[in-house]
Amino acid sequence: MQPKHSLINSFVKLCSLIYFSSFKINDNDHLLSQNITQQLVTINIDFLDFLDNLNTNSVTCLRGGLGNLVGVISIAKDLKKIKMESATWLERELLIFEKAVIDYYHKNLVVDRISRKIIKGVKSSVTSGGTKEEIVDFISEKGRVLNWDLFDNFKQLNKRSIKRHLSQLIETGQILREVDGKSVYYKESEGDRVTG
Repeated sequence: MQPKHSLINSFVKLCSLIYFSSFKINDNDHLLSQNITQQLVTINIDFLDFLDNLNTNSVTCLRGGLGNLVGVISIAKDLKKIKMESATWLERELLIFEKAVIDYYHKNLVVDRISRKIIKGVKSSVTSGGTKEEIVDFISEKGRVLNWDLFDNFKQLNKRSIKRHLSQLIETGQILREVDGKSVYYKESEGDRVTG
């Protein structure tokens, strides 16, 4: 598993090796050399897309381009347009790079999933613990409040979350529910404040 800069360095070295090896191809009409150069351009574009997007489609395109390049080198080898050792070495280097790309993709995919879980956990702990405290503080500051006062003040939360927090605060005795005609008010309990 390689960090991004190491993967980029490997890619640049690989492209340089392939490009300079294409000059050693015994190719009078230059078709194979041109094909290798075109494949290099394609995988350069695919590699940049891979680094920018890091998704299944970009990995598939890059792997396809690398596979096409291996195919062209194999054709050159079969036609005896390039030395067997050079072709085998280039094919090996391409496959090693392809494995590095796959490892990098999977590592970053796992890191991204873990990051999302951590962020989700942090958000839920912040909105549950900190928000309950903020609701109690808001109620004690105002004296008594209606649901709408809370909905208005805590716009970052949906109504269901606020109602759930209110129920939990009533259950723990931190606030009291007071009915006055058709209106329902919430106020801080007279007892000692319980944190939870």
